[in-house]
Amino acid sequence: MQLEKDLINGGINVSAPKFISDLLKSENVTEFEKTPTSASFLNDDHATDQPIDKTLFASKLMKIMWLARLCRNDILFAISYMSSRVSNPTTESLQLFAYIDASYALHKDMKGQTGIVITLGKNGPPVYCKSRKQKLVSRSSTESELIALNDGLPEVIWAKQFMTNLGYNQKMITVFEDNQSSIILAKNGKGSTISTKEMMADILTKPITGRLFFQLRDMILNTEQK
Repeated sequence: MQLEKDLINGGINVSAPKFISDLLKSENVTEFEKTPTSASFLNDDHATDQPIDKTLFASKLMKIMWLARLCRNDILFAISYMSSRVSNPTTESLQLFAYIDASYALHKDMKGQTGIVITLGKNGPPVYCKSRKQKLVSRSSTESELIALNDGLPEVIWAKQFMTNLGYNQKMITVFEDNQSSIILAKNGKGSTISTKEMMADILTKPITGRLFFQLRDMILNTEQK
């Protein structure tokens, strides 16, 4: 996101030029239209019998929806309508899952690092990733993990509301943790534990080398090591 202050007319201009450029390149878009919709936009004449990867479609749609809500409100109708065209989505493919991890005292000031990954489906493509320095100094790895949970839960709630607004109701979102002590100390006393080797958010919390790096990289990029 790019913010520019308009010194002549006043106000703030919000844009996302790099995001748009990268998105167009990733989708190999070479042609452009003057308007986001045409007179036949609401017709089904363009429909095909070819199967559609609904998870991939939803992932791409969320990227464009973020852009439409942020600074391109002119395409919001088109994207909102397209979100209603996914028929019979499976619960697994469009259900959100979250992976939240932390590294204790990673920085010189003894603050930790938080890693957050939200995916469509338990092993589906990541739709949200964040790595950031923690604002508080923790006294143990358990406290660092709890800080990470506190950092990540608002993002999970936002993602759930976003999917609900797109028409994909979410069940209770599972948040994966690899620290048993932090789960025990969590407010509701419940959680899901996975091994460190399966914690894809770990790659966002500290330098990782060797086989574990490639394993976590393949998980977060949804690819296979060559």
